[in-house]
Parts: sequence; structure tokens; C-alpha cells
Amino acid sequence: MKSNKTLTGLPEVLRKNAEKLLIIRQPGQADQITEADGLRLIHELEVHQIELEMQNEELIQINAEKDKFFSILAHDLRSPFNAFLGLTKIFSENLSEMKQEEVRELANLLRDSALSVYHLMENLLEWARMQRGLIEFQPVTVPLIGVIRKSVDSLSEVARNKNQPITVEIPEEIYVNVDLNMLESTLRNLLSNAIKFSYRGGEIMISARVSSANFAETSITDHGMGMSPGMLDTLFKIDSRSGRPGTEGEPSAGLGLLLCREFIEKNGGTLSAVSIEGKGSTFRFKLPLIPTTV
Repeated sequence: MKSNKTLTGLPEVLRKNAEKLLIIRQPGQADQITEADGLRLIHELEVHQIELEMQNEELIQINAEKDKFFSILAHDLRSPFNAFLGLTKIFSENLSEMKQEEVRELANLLRDSALSVYHLMENLLEWARMQRGLIEFQPVTVPLIGVIRKSVDSLSEVARNKNQPITVEIPEEIYVNVDLNMLESTLRNLLSNAIKFSYRGGEIMISARVSSANFAETSITDHGMGMSPGMLDTLFKIDSRSGRPGTEGEPSAGLGLLLCREFIEKNGGTLSAVSIEGKGSTFRFKLPLIPTTV
């Protein structure tokens, strides 16, 4: 019997079984295969079709992630580099005519611009490693207050330049079991966003509480631009364009939040956001709680 062209994409075993099904439909051949055999073969074909559909959906998702990655490389990475190069040009061409206070202000802008470029590059590298499965999951038990203080210290100068006080209210007895690198990356991104999208002089609050017997909930609240309901709905979707400039033109690609969500979920937690446009935003993440007897 000649092979049906529509069966060429099937694995060899399923292709042969499908050809047997075709035999059933030929006059005088039905007695070669029982009804039970036919039903079994039909079931196998249906299972294989479902598997193919799932694989196709996975490929669509992978392509979406790839498109997002190259979109950031092509556009969002160019923007902060242009800002940095523009500042260095001003510095080199006008240094001899600038007053000391102007030099200090420009130097601060250069540092902030360099930090933005660095954090974007860091997120791009983390995202690439995540998609390739190269990030190892190594959970350890740590006091939450210690990790948060470290993140605050790393960004305190940036907040100080916008006159933004950071208030930390974390009970010292809260311990979590997390991958330390993932938690630090999450805190760095969320705190950096709070600074970026808060208005000059706006307070940033970081607090934590035991939300249930098994989870600790951390909140990072800013008083800034906030987000519309539409932006909130697409905030954690890879195919959306959630990046936008901060309150003073700071660049943002929106990639950091995708990393935050994946890192928190990898640690058995959840990440959510609430916001009022023009008032500010609060990001909350829950992590498994460790008893204080450790």
C-alpha cells in the first residue's frame, strides 16, 4: 500500500499504525484488524496530536521570549548608552568652563547613568541564563532583614540623589529559605524601580509581615507615577512593552519585573502589584517562611 502524504510527519510506529487504520476503511480488509485495535490506534494518534499542539505552543512562547530579548538589545540598550555618551560629551567639551558644583552634579548624573546601563546589562545576562537553564537553584536559610538592608545600601546613593528617604520595617525574626542570588536580584530590581518611578522627595517604604503560617510577605511601596489598570494587566507579560522612562527620564526596559516574577516563583512564592495612577505603587512578594528556632 502506498504511504499517505499526510502521515509523513508522524513517528514511524504511529505512521504504520495510522496506515493500518486506513486499511480498515478499505472494502474487504476490515477483518484484518479488530475494533479494539482500531480504537487503540485512534487513541494513540489523538495523544500524539495533543503532544504536537503542546510543543507548538511552547515554541510560540520561546519565540516570543526571543523577540522580547532582541527588542531590548536593539532599542532599550541603545537608549541608556546614548544618555551616558551624551553626558560624557558634555563633560569633555565643557569641563574647563564648569564650576565645581556643576562638575559634581554632572558626575552624579554620569554615575546614575552608568548604574542604569549596568543593571540593564545584568538583567539581560540573567534573562539569557534563565532561558538557557544555566541558573542553578541553591536555597539557603537567611534573615530577611539582612538581605533587604544590603539591597538598600547598594542603592542608597541613587535614592539620596533624588532626595528619597527609604524606610525599612522588617521584623528581625523573619527567616526565609531562598536562593540568595535570586532574592537579591529581585530586591534590587523592585527597589530600583521604586526609586526610578517615585517623584523627587517621595518616601519609599519596605516592610514585611507573616501573612500566614507558611509565608512571609514583603512590600515595597513608592509615592510616584503609579500605573493604569491596563498597564497592571500586562505588567508581567513578556510580549508587552512595559518599559517607560522614570520621573526624571531614567531609562527602563521592563525586563527586570519578568525576572523578579520568575525568581520568586522559582522559590515557591508569588509576586503581585497594586497601583494608583499618579499616586504610587506597591509590589508584594511572598516567600516560604522558616520557623524562628533556626
